[in-house]
Parts: sequence; structure tokens; C-alpha cells
Amino acid sequence: MNGEQHPPVRRWFWAGVLLTLVKLWLVRGQAIYAIGPADHDDRLFLQLAEHLIHGDWLGPYNQLTLAKGPFYSCWIAFVYVLGLPLFFAQHLLYAGAGALFVRACRPAIASGAARFAMYALLLCNPMSFDASSMGRVLRQQVYGPLAVMLFAALIAFYLRRAQPLRRLLPWAALLGLAFAGFWLTREESIWIVPSLLLLAGTSLVSAWRPPTKISCAWPAPSGSPGSAGRCRCSP
Repeated sequence: MNGEQHPPVRRWFWAGVLLTLVKLWLVRGQAIYAIGPADHDDRLFLQLAEHLIHGDWLGPYNQLTLAKGPFYSCWIAFVYVLGLPLFFAQHLLYAGAGALFVRACRPAIASGAARFAMYALLLCNPMSFDASSMGRVLRQQVYGPLAVMLFAALIAFYLRRAQPLRRLLPWAALLGLAFAGFWLTREESIWIVPSLLLLAGTSLVSAWRPPTKISCAWPAPSGSPGSAGRCRCSP
């Protein structure tokens, strides 16, 4: 049975890879707006990243050093060290966040076609290539993917709450890293806390609640009284 199920799943996986490559090819032509006088936005992030690349941390302290969260500048410096184009790396990050979200939902969505449709919907979200904001060097480039990864980790915890701890460690690492990056990206990140508490609380309560056991009596011979058997639930 498993051998019959795996080929369709692999086909949907490679369909997702192909769709990702098509998306990356299409956004190669995305217009990039360089606004030199943007001292509080585009230019600030690049200047802080330049200081990081040269080992000067965030550079000389002034009124703009901590005006914006430092994570996006750290991301720019990281991508520079990797030798990747900035916008290409940001689209890769968004695609990876979408893939992690779909992977997190796998226990609840068995259909490979349904998971592919979910991934396609996330990947082709117009927000990810909107010229007015995503065509500039702004924090929105990583803010969305980090939020998607946060929810992916929490959903994975809930859907896998009965699994051994070692199976949850990668999701725990994702949760910690994504939350740290998200919190250090924008100043109003408090808005996500209620959703995080709801998902985290649900996962914790479900994990600590003893599993329900269903015991059924052996069915009686067909045609005799009580042939349907009897079942009872116990904590």
C-alpha cells in the first residue's frame, strides 16, 4: 500500500519544485527601486549592513542606529557573505517558508494535491512581488516569511503533539529562530503574540492531557444478542 502512495506524493513534490523555479525565473525581471535619500528606510538598512560586513557591528551610534529593528540589516549582511543576490535570496526565503508551512500541515492534510494547492496559493501571493513595497530594500521582505515560519512551527507542534521529543526538536529550533528574527525586524511585532499564545497554549494543554483509550469487547457471533460488541472510553 505504501509503495502505491509514494509515487503520487513525489510527483506533487516535484511539481512544487518546478513551480518554485518558474516563480524565481519570473521575478528575475522584477523592478528594483533604489531611493538614495531614504535615510530612515532603504539607505539605513544598507548602511547598517555595510557596518556589519566590515565587522563594525551597527557602526557609530547616532539617532538612527536603533531607529529600526536590526534583523533585516543582519539578513542583508548574511546574504552578502553567501554571495547571493539580495532579492533572489528573499524570494527563496519566502518559498522556503511556504514549504515549511505545508510540511507542518501534513498530518492534517493527507492529499498531496491539496498540499500542492496550498503551497501554490502561498507562493503565488501577489504580496510577494508587489513592486511598491517588495521592489525596495525594506523589512517587509523578511517580515512575511518569518511570520509564516512562526505559524508553521506552532501548527507542527500541535499536529505532532503525540510524537517523541526528538521529532519536535527541529520545529522547536525553527520556532525560536523565527520568533527572534520576527521580533527584531519591526517594532510593532506585539500583534502576533495573542495568536502565538493561543496556538502554544492549545499544544501544551493537548500534550499534557492523558490520551483517551478505547477498549472494545470481542464481538459476539453474528446473529446473536449483542453482536455489535461494546466499546468504552477511559483516560
